[in-house]
Amino acid sequence: MHMLAKNIQSDDGIANSAIAEAAQRLDEQNMHIVTMEKEARRQLHRAEVLAATLRELRDAVTHNAESKEDFISKVCAILSADPDARVMPNATVSRPPLNAAKRSEDL
Repeated sequence: MHMLAKNIQSDDGIANSAIAEAAQRLDEQNMHIVTMEKEARRQLHRAEVLAATLRELRDAVTHNAESKEDFISKVCAILSADPDARVMPNATVSRPPLNAAKRSEDL
């Protein structure tokens, strides 16, 4: 479109201006689309990581008559990894550990 705006010769320049503006708007839309696609890929990756965490939790549930402490320790091991850190490994998030204030006997 940019080349078309330069190559078309109109007497009053209106056609050139209209084509140049259309080219600019297409460029802006393209940049917006690229940004949205990057965000969509990032969100998809996050959803996949969270789904993997849920699968790990599902697999932790057994019917082997394990003790409550064993089950809680398995779940805590799975949940101890911050999902944001799994999605963005270089991210540092400071928050207290899950159930830090509770003892396993209280659950």
